[in-house]
Amino acid sequence: VDVKFAGLVRKLQVYKVDAVLGMTIQQRFVAQYLMGTATMELEKFQIPEKLDSSSTYRLIYCLLGRLQLGVFFGYYEFALEMAEKLAPLAEFENSHAVRSLGIYFTSLTYAILARKRNKKSNAAKARRRCNQLISLCNTKGENSRHRCMLLEAQLLSLSGKKPSQVQSSFDDAI
Repeated sequence: VDVKFAGLVRKLQVYKVDAVLGMTIQQRFVAQYLMGTATMELEKFQIPEKLDSSSTYRLIYCLLGRLQLGVFFGYYEFALEMAEKLAPLAEFENSHAVRSLGIYFTSLTYAILARKRNKKSNAAKARRRCNQLISLCNTKGENSRHRCMLLEAQLLSLSGKKPSQVQSSFDDAI
């Protein structure tokens, strides 16, 4: 499937082949895992020692898919590990969609871990990532504004505000 899709993308000359293939790998893996048909376990993923541009794009999307799944299934330590592996690769992929998802799920992971561990340092890291996402929305477009609002609601819940204020903030985001 990847080979045929790559050929079509190359023929149409629409997007960078590596970026598009990476996105399909990530989304397909998430869908397969959610349906219970994935052939690779989350934890059995190793970063290759030598990266070229092609493998770097695929790696970014594989890490992003696993980061999302870690959050979805409550594997927050695993999600944090994926976020930390993803962070140094951010310079390779500058698309709004990928950066916003990486920042969002990393911030969400830190916020959830701040609540579970009662650590202010995780809350501060979540706030910094939330501010990065707000800045990204302000400079690159509003596509992820709802994610900013969801993160701000999550951070508001950590701050000890009244439940009605937190619920209103989540309602506005949704």
